[in-house]
Amino acid sequence: LPRASLTTDAFIDAHLRNKEDGFFTAAAEPSVAGRAVTGVLPRSSVRALAAMTDGATRWVEKFREGDWGDCFTFVRKEGVAALVGRVRELEGADVAGVLLGRGKRHDDASVVLVEW
Repeated sequence: LPRASLTTDAFIDAHLRNKEDGFFTAAAEPSVAGRAVTGVLPRSSVRALAAMTDGATRWVEKFREGDWGDCFTFVRKEGVAALVGRVRELEGADVAGVLLGRGKRHDDASVVLVEW
């Protein structure tokens, strides 16, 4: 669908949430968790990992501050609180969500970084 046609959250929910060629949210339908994108890497090649809720992933997905590699680097360098803080700053700059097309002002934003 052309981005311009995605004018309301109700439209998005009705036509794209938990639908083929749309996006899947386990909160709305727990059975879609089985559609999660997963991968396997040799343990020896992994030195760190980050897990984030969708509120924290807004840094990449909504605010386009960088790609996933940039986000991971930011978290390792600046810390998890800095990522959440930056997301909150960006949300505050567009309180109504008009410029960045999001359904609510804030979303839960949690980040875990594990390094070994």
